Amino acid sequence: STSYSAILFYGADRNIVEESYIQSVGEYGLTFVVGADYNTVSRSTMLAAGANDYGLYASSSDSNTVTSCYIQNLTGDAVHLNTGADRNIIEQSTVVANSASYSAVWFYEASSNTIRGSYVHNALGHAVNLDVASNHNTIIQKAYDDLSGSFDYHEGGFGSAPKFPRPTSLNLLMRIHRLLA
Repeated sequence: STSYSAILFYGADRNIVEESYIQSVGEYGLTFVVGADYNTVSRSTMLAAGANDYGLYASSSDSNTVTSCYIQNLTGDAVHLNTGADRNIIEQSTVVANSASYSAVWFYEASSNTIRGSYVHNALGHAVNLDVASNHNTIIQKAYDDLSGSFDYHEGGFGSAPKFPRPTSLNLLMRIHRLLA
């Protein structure tokens, strides 16, 4: 079957998309494929609506930057970084999915990518799925969001009973505090 994108970068380099609303009715919102490198998308919204669709899809494309964007797919993966999507950056963005079977961000054979300062959320499933041969990816702030969301303000500690001390979690929170302070 043929896949369509609202915006398709097919081997296209060094392009800029700003302040855009990108929605696909049946496939992908924004797609980077076959050597689409060094592109920038900022202050934009990317939406998809199907289980096999993506708000943002990248394959065999490197060094693209997505910043200050909202990316959503409530029935599938919001972001899918596929084979050979390496050294891409998603920063200061919101990525949302709402499916037990899919992830907000799915890495498959995609390496050395960075997600930083972003809110990544899936109320029913994995927020981030690092799948086969996805190595050396960096996710900063996501762990903080998970920890802060699981803090029990009434009983203290993280999560439900039994509540054993979690020094690695506390050390991570202290590191993030020092970096952001």
